[in-house]
Amino acid sequence: MNDSVSVKRISSPIGELILGVGRGGCRLIEFADRSDARRSLAALPYNLRVSDADRALFRQVESELAAYFAGSSSASGAPAIPLDLRGTAFQVAVWQALLGIPHGETRTYAEIADSVGRPAAVRAVGIAIGRNPVSVLVPCHRVVRTGGGLGGYGGGLWRKEYLLEFEGRPARTQAA
Repeated sequence: MNDSVSVKRISSPIGELILGVGRGGCRLIEFADRSDARRSLAALPYNLRVSDADRALFRQVESELAAYFAGSSSASGAPAIPLDLRGTAFQVAVWQALLGIPHGETRTYAEIADSVGRPAAVRAVGIAIGRNPVSVLVPCHRVVRTGGGLGGYGGGLWRKEYLLEFEGRPARTQAA
């Protein structure tokens, strides 16, 4: 039971989100309408009883998201809540690199590949970003194509455009 995760749905300006928290921190922020949401949930060991610690962590995650959507989130890019990011060593390195992208700025897939010491792994970086389990707070929306085109976004390009424009960076949808 130490690895179990409690889940909860909440509303946000970009649609309903599914939160997953456990002993180590926030493990999931997923768009409820995303086609892969069921797969993300199926991979988690559910806990049917929500502990007091999980309730407290849900409040922290909801507070962090509320601060983000109110425009008062940290400019550093890293959330103030504990995260429990699980994946391969490469995936976790990519997700950690995303946390270093400041609010209102973007990086290219190639820049992320360079930052994790794998400059030729641009496609692998894109795949790892697509598997980011903690949307919005691990800011995969801040990664764009070389030249500024949006690239992809698991939550839908309209959400990526919304988040980038919300953060003060005009989104460019055309390929570069």
